[in-house]
Amino acid sequence: MNDALKMQISAFVDGELADNEAEFLLRRLSQDAGMRQQVAQYLEIGRMARRDRDIPGMDGLRGRINEA
Repeated sequence: MNDALKMQISAFVDGELADNEAEFLLRRLSQDAGMRQQVAQYLEIGRMARRDRDIPGMDGLRGRINEA
């Protein structure tokens, strides 16, 4: 996975990715288990950094990924 893709995933996890780019990324995520694992890792890192027990927006993110 290249750095540009990692940056795109990071922006997506942070809610900063443009809608059209997010749609494309969601399609890729639906077909790539490695990318889904990267998203999960970024979400976990963010959760740990914020010391959150729950991840805000996780249900919405899971739904978007499932729809894609």
